[in-house]
Amino acid sequence: MHRSTFSGPGMIVCYRCGYRGLIGGPIIDPVREVSTFIVIQWIYLKHGLAVWLLASAALFFVWVRTPLTAVTQRGATVPYILVALGFSTVLGSAIGLSVFLGGWLFPRVRVIHLVLPLSVAAAIGALHGNWIENLIPAAVGIESLLRHQTLRTLSGAGLAMLATPIIIVRSSKMGARKGFRPPLETSPRSGDTRWDS
Repeated sequence: MHRSTFSGPGMIVCYRCGYRGLIGGPIIDPVREVSTFIVIQWIYLKHGLAVWLLASAALFFVWVRTPLTAVTQRGATVPYILVALGFSTVLGSAIGLSVFLGGWLFPRVRVIHLVLPLSVAAAIGALHGNWIENLIPAAVGIESLLRHQTLRTLSGAGLAMLATPIIIVRSSKMGARKGFRPPLETSPRSGDTRWDS
């Protein structure tokens, strides 16, 4: 544990699990914890949007044989963009929630910290890869446009698993810069004086 003082009451912070507690106050300040959780979820959601929107565009253009025909059809572009935005939002917030729950419920089991976010991301990516078929209008001729459904689903899962470390690392670094978690380098010479006593 490490003692830290802010402008308000001092805090105790655990570098291993990220636990925070007020010194001389209640063990948990619910308002502070909920507001911190919401801000961290917002950080994960933004990074999930950025990373998965790029990945879903790649997924679409790889697994649709003639993407220009599919995109130029009336009514095909807007639903795909809306579904990609929806899956990006779900992916970012689900990864943030799985990182939070894994660290909270199993603070010392490192395998859970890897497996839980990756499995959540794989499920969301597989569902997105499978949904490409539902977004192309029937008039286009799905059989001639789409490649194999199993490969499309597996590539969506694999792409989401590749995007997960990027989302976690970038969100973690931004959270450390904003003071919501200890810096990744936990030495006193880390340069972030907010976490030094």
